[in-house]
Amino acid sequence: MEEVKETLIIKTGKIVKTKGLSVEGKKWIFEDNDPQIYIRFDNAVYGIRITGNCYQADFKQSLSTVYYKGLEDCFTETKSCRFLFEPDNQKVREIRFGFPINEIRFDPVEISGVCFVDGIYIEPIPKSYLIEDSLARRIEQERHRDKVIIVTHDLSATGAPILACHIAKKMKQNKVEVVVLAGKLGNGYLEEQYKKWNIPVICLDNTQNEEFEYINIKNNSKKCGLNEREFLENLFRMLRRQGFMTVITNTIVSGHYVELLKDYNFKIISLIHEMRASIELYGFVEPGRKIAENADYIVFPNQYVENDFRKIYPEIKGNTLIKAQGVYLENVEEDANFNLEEYGINLNDLVIMSSGTCELRKGVDLFVNAALIFIDRNREKDVHFIWTGNFNNKELQCWIINQLERSGSQRKIQFIPFIKEAAKYKTLLSRADAFWAMSREDPFPSTVLEAMKNEVPVVGFNGTGGIQVMLSNNRGILIDGFNLEKVVECTEKLVEQNEKNKVLIEEAKKYVDEMEFDSYVKFLRDFLSKPVKINPKLDIYKWSEKTCHYYDRLEETDCTLKRKQIEWDRCKLLFKRKEISKEDMVYLDSAIATSDVEDEIIMDYCTNICEEVFPTVRKKHIPIRVNDEKFEDIEGFLKILCGNNLLSTRLEKSKQWLLPNNIWNYRNTCLLGAGISHFDTETSFSDFTKSFLRFILQSKYYHSVCDEQTKEILHSMGIKNVINTSFPSMWKLTPDFCARIPVNKAENVLTTISGRPENVENDLFMLKILKENYKKVYIWIQKQFDYQYIRREMKLDDYTIIPPSLSELDKILLIKDMDYIGARFHIAVRNLNYGHRSLIIGGDDNAKGIISETNLPVLQEHKIKSDLQDIIYQKWGVNKIVIPLDKIKEWKDQFEL
Repeated sequence: MEEVKETLIIKTGKIVKTKGLSVEGKKWIFEDNDPQIYIRFDNAVYGIRITGNCYQADFKQSLSTVYYKGLEDCFTETKSCRFLFEPDNQKVREIRFGFPINEIRFDPVEISGVCFVDGIYIEPIPKSYLIEDSLARRIEQERHRDKVIIVTHDLSATGAPILACHIAKKMKQNKVEVVVLAGKLGNGYLEEQYKKWNIPVICLDNTQNEEFEYINIKNNSKKCGLNEREFLENLFRMLRRQGFMTVITNTIVSGHYVELLKDYNFKIISLIHEMRASIELYGFVEPGRKIAENADYIVFPNQYVENDFRKIYPEIKGNTLIKAQGVYLENVEEDANFNLEEYGINLNDLVIMSSGTCELRKGVDLFVNAALIFIDRNREKDVHFIWTGNFNNKELQCWIINQLERSGSQRKIQFIPFIKEAAKYKTLLSRADAFWAMSREDPFPSTVLEAMKNEVPVVGFNGTGGIQVMLSNNRGILIDGFNLEKVVECTEKLVEQNEKNKVLIEEAKKYVDEMEFDSYVKFLRDFLSKPVKINPKLDIYKWSEKTCHYYDRLEETDCTLKRKQIEWDRCKLLFKRKEISKEDMVYLDSAIATSDVEDEIIMDYCTNICEEVFPTVRKKHIPIRVNDEKFEDIEGFLKILCGNNLLSTRLEKSKQWLLPNNIWNYRNTCLLGAGISHFDTETSFSDFTKSFLRFILQSKYYHSVCDEQTKEILHSMGIKNVINTSFPSMWKLTPDFCARIPVNKAENVLTTISGRPENVENDLFMLKILKENYKKVYIWIQKQFDYQYIRREMKLDDYTIIPPSLSELDKILLIKDMDYIGARFHIAVRNLNYGHRSLIIGGDDNAKGIISETNLPVLQEHKIKSDLQDIIYQKWGVNKIVIPLDKIKEWKDQFEL
């Protein structure tokens, strides 16, 4: 065990024992297919970070397992999580438990074998430390006022990703804080470049190449890494918090991320390097659509590329601009030590060059066929055809090699992998007698610009996009119809009449000199100060900030029966009678630390009622979902428990309440509009729940519940002082009030959706009917999921999205001519309180009892398609609403005694 400690470092903890593992220096030997390391922490932890540096294993991959437990628990399979272990591709793993853990058992692999370990580090993650905090650490760099995010589809050593790298480096030189987001990692070249310039890179493909993995464990059961959407949302939220507002997306492929970037209210500048055929052939139509709809500014290298883009997307919402990138290798000196003889090139040999990814779009096959024609026509000449760039298609590479071998031309036609050293590439390029731009389609290739800059005459094809723009006006040779014989013929003339090429070379160099790369980067930097052109339908960053993290903590609260039973026993021992304060009362507030705005609506009505009933009493709000130190000092106060569906048959397992250290503080609680979740109505109450409710509920007051079913259930467990008052939000809906509510169709409509995937057809049908029959349709978003749900299923241009905010909702309800038709009970009732017609579609499962008892207008979901159109134009009988006014009065009046 002592040997393990040399390479396994535990921060604030220690290794207790090992099994199935022996260590010889840095060599770890795994035995019996089950090596185990037992670790105990000095104090309880809520998460751990595992960082490893391993190599030279006799296996490629296995699974690592982390078992976890508290002090009095045992290690079990149900309390464990697994992740992939690849010795040559190590990740940093962050595991968040969400509840206190004292010990772990770390099984590095599930096989027998050998692995060398430089060091494995296990350290606690602070309880409040979010995934966003981890991501923020990864972008730490010198701070600047100007900040920009550059999104590239990958880090391959190809044209667009290389251009993005040079933009990032130039921005960094100009004192701009840069973060690069890459769809996928590459072969290491660009990663090295970014590291050299201290530019942080985060891979957006969190499921594959990302060097970090974040694992959340919820409810002791769900063990999972973040899916793509969760990872991106954490990342984008972190970047907004760090002050980043502007994003440059490079290539149409990056359009995959543009919609979500706009949802987080980034200003987006999209650089388009693709043309129509490539967009359609490679399946980029959907990413392009997202750019057309969400990018504030779209930059094309020339008018030809913009025209091609507009053929697919005639309606572009943002501004379009044209700016060519220029040459970014202009300050690179040639490599004096580079010897061309390593490629078999002698001083007087002819060199014809091309460059780019070896693919059909770039015309690699045309290059080979033209070279073979040239060789056949010029057998007496020493000529070398050199293509620099990597193949991305193994089959194509094999057939090209096969063709060269069968023609006997492999010495004269060479494919050199991408040259990392810029000086070496420039030396080779400067040695070329001609450059063939063989692309079938290319918007504005930098390789051609570099050839023109270095005074190498270029031959290319007409009708291929940017190349014809670059070579027009006697700046190069343009060939019609992919005529390879003509390519060869023109090239022969070029290499034979150097004097006549002078004008062509001068025109080409003059053209390129006018396109400075510094000017291009300044053009991009100026977007930092330009206004946003497209506002998001819903600013997710703004409206998710307040509550999302509290809700996560709520779901991951430790609610073991054992702990609650201990607290209950303690309460019984401490039992004593104490007078209730007449000067103070407490709201047990269900709206604090929740992402559900309907909880705010509930508390709004409950607070107004209590202000009326207790006008002179001091009041304080105590959250029931998160810890609050004020909760430990309210024993003698009357507590009003406000909230729908707070009661549960298994309160020891419920995530609705977080019990204080001393449950005695819940004594003297009075219910106001409480209900039982419909999920629990078929389940018998646990002994703990019965004892707990009898203990906390004040016996001398009537308890208000929202429906008859809740009253009967409480009666059945011996709590008889319960009355059905309906829901507090309905208490104002008296016959006189309802008589003043219009019965005829309004001009505008507010709606909400069910948000259930199985109900998508009904939701879409309802929205379609509302759009056809109302002047304006407002969709209120209860939770972020609702927005994602409808955005995925339909275009939102014809609808107005209302954020998940009570104040924003109330602004819409102030509009005089307004109906409500939708799935949410609480929104329907609030609309009624504002004096508008309301029709509930289907009815919340939790509110069906209230709806039937009070005669609220409702249309069942299975009748939407047959009846909704007609009902809109009918008179709605809201005057038939019935509420138990006598019971409401009884609950209020009891506090006057």
